[in-house]
Amino acid sequence: MSWPAVRDNTSPFERFLLGAPEGAVDKFFSSWSPDLIMHLRSVNSNVFMGIEAYVSRAWSIERSFDRWFFHAGSFLRMLEACDAVVSGSEAQQHLARHEFRGKDLDIYVPYHGLLRMGRWLKQQGFLYQASGGKHLLFDAAAIMLASAAGRDFTGYPGARFKSTVAFSTFNFVRPQTPSLKILAMDGAQVQLIAVCGDPIRFLIDNFHSTGVMNYITGTHAVSLFPRSTFVDRQMYVCQDTARDASVHQAWMAKYRDRGFTIVEAEDEVPNTPEVREWCRKIGDSRTWVLPHERSDFGQCRSNETAVAFGNYSLTWVSDDEEDTGYQ
Repeated sequence: MSWPAVRDNTSPFERFLLGAPEGAVDKFFSSWSPDLIMHLRSVNSNVFMGIEAYVSRAWSIERSFDRWFFHAGSFLRMLEACDAVVSGSEAQQHLARHEFRGKDLDIYVPYHGLLRMGRWLKQQGFLYQASGGKHLLFDAAAIMLASAAGRDFTGYPGARFKSTVAFSTFNFVRPQTPSLKILAMDGAQVQLIAVCGDPIRFLIDNFHSTGVMNYITGTHAVSLFPRSTFVDRQMYVCQDTARDASVHQAWMAKYRDRGFTIVEAEDEVPNTPEVREWCRKIGDSRTWVLPHERSDFGQCRSNETAVAFGNYSLTWVSDDEEDTGYQ
């Protein structure tokens, strides 16, 4: 008895995504912008699985932090516990698919999470380096900052003092050892930046340009101006560059070397909704939000679940419901 031949209806592109070496797939997508890659997920289930496999490698949170910490998951849980975020170069390079390696890890933490985060860094082998007239012992320096700002470590205003301190930086370094070199853990300097209030509000109000308004929480990576930053490669200056001109020239030169165009006040601003729209909110349709935990696409789900990346979302539905696809 002969069996009918089974036709392979998969396209060459699907076979490439699912069967080619990971390095070849990664190289293929390296020049694609993230929004185009995410659009492909709606083609069919094979392409979706191939894209999800690529996304889990390209935007791997473990890869972003494995040079700093032995267990990235422990660090993410500490970010959540302290209401802290990672921003600066490390957040940008994570969203940019690790196109460069930053020198410092910048952690922005509200006053009430400062002591706990600093103690955790010390447990990971980092040493506190006092600077700027701070106390030589970290615990004492952290408590003195909170006292001067009029806040206790629950974050509530104290009764006797009012805050005059916007932020304060605490430096931690980790000496390189043979074991760390073998593990390629070359992340040696962490800047713990204590801010009065919400760290996300702080970066919006104080960062020099839109290109660095990206941050990593314990659960998501977020970019507030993703299209201009990661697609158009443009950074819009948000500060008066006439003040501290040498400082501004330094960061502009650094990002120009990385391939960005710096748009200053006298330059013409492109008419893009991301920049021109006045009523922007964190998490709006212009924002990219990339969860650290990818969807379990190998199982059917009876309830609707969304996996979001900015304004693109994949919707899982049960068999008796209509598949709404991408939005």
